[in-house]
Amino acid sequence: MWILGSDTGTDDLVVPTLLGYANGTGLNWLINGNDPDPGYSNYTNTNFKKVQWSRFAVWLKGGYSNDGQLQFWTTDSTHGTVRGENDNGVNTLKKGGSFKQVMFNAYGRTANNSHPTFDDPYIAIGPNARARVEIGNSSTYDSCTKFAVGIPTNWGGSKIAATLWTGAFQTGQAAYLYVIDADGNVSNSGRGFRITIGGNDNNAPSDQPPVVFHGK
Repeated sequence: MWILGSDTGTDDLVVPTLLGYANGTGLNWLINGNDPDPGYSNYTNTNFKKVQWSRFAVWLKGGYSNDGQLQFWTTDSTHGTVRGENDNGVNTLKKGGSFKQVMFNAYGRTANNSHPTFDDPYIAIGPNARARVEIGNSSTYDSCTKFAVGIPTNWGGSKIAATLWTGAFQTGQAAYLYVIDADGNVSNSGRGFRITIGGNDNNAPSDQPPVVFHGK
């Protein structure tokens, strides 16, 4: 995922760049860009493997006076959700710079037997960009190996309306609902609210009333 200013040499960061493979696993990764100013560069780790869906998520705040932020997570079917980076108080922009574009596939190349595939990219900007609704396949957020993200359409103190695409979740399948606020905090200390896709959940815990969930 390439986040950049006016072109690929201005205020750009690739989150992340794969530097090397071993036995089908991407071992060496680097978050950096072409622009030497601000010069943000950081090696990171993921559990990315060939022929396996992985979710990469990044929260990026522009800053040039040690007030920028870069946080990065990966989710896969084996390890759940793991935070790779939590950098706060860093320079992610040069003075007067700004992020203007997001590009998928970034440095990726299509070659023989290599066909990078992306599904359901989700981009949000602004002070409340991290606020969202998600459904996962486990009762705790960090142990989820599969998510579907919802786009909030109305956000109030006692009620949130959101459009969710159920993705790989099937009708009748149990899932868990999570609300993430504008500061990135997961509701209920990371414990999900059990739902059933498209129906009543009669097996929900006693402290959680049954929920009917309909999504796209």
